[in-house]
Amino acid sequence: MALARALAPQPNLLLLDEPFSNLDAALRAQVRADLRAILRQAGESVVFVTHDQEEALSLSDFIAVMFEGTVEQIAPPLALYTRPASRRVAEFVGEAYWLPIDAAGKTGTSPMGEVALVEAKRGAVDGLIRPEQLVVGEGGVMARVEWREFYGHDQRVGLRLVDGRVMAARTPPHIPITPGDTVTVKLRGPLLPFERV
Repeated sequence: MALARALAPQPNLLLLDEPFSNLDAALRAQVRADLRAILRQAGESVVFVTHDQEEALSLSDFIAVMFEGTVEQIAPPLALYTRPASRRVAEFVGEAYWLPIDAAGKTGTSPMGEVALVEAKRGAVDGLIRPEQLVVGEGGVMARVEWREFYGHDQRVGLRLVDGRVMAARTPPHIPITPGDTVTVKLRGPLLPFERV
């Protein structure tokens, strides 16, 4: 009802500040989908304030990431997730893991073997890895399963590489994985390189 009242005068811009903060997860997802459909149909421009990354990524045409009142990056959700402007944005938007790479153009060597890079670089860089880029059980380097979180539609698996670093992979739910298992893991797709810190 409040949304209808806000849309009635046909404002140039609508501000929604944490509108779903008091809803449970299932209701939040449904209301979010309904709101997106209503706003698209109305053709309204909306500034949507949220601390929930899933909400921001699923609702927005563009996202502004702010730190201490300063905008660090404005981009469509896919670009923000796959091409963050800085390490800080990468770590803020989704899970981010860093792989040390000795870059030689658009490829490099790493603890996970040879890797492809999104951009040509030379020397020591860190490659951004997202959990869905880690492929379990289809070859690659050895890793030990540290933990497993089952979600139904997928599972999140903690993997300890030989060099001691731990990364989480998102895998299909049907892959049988138990903490303590030794598995293989490889990378899917090129990595976005950042300056080594």
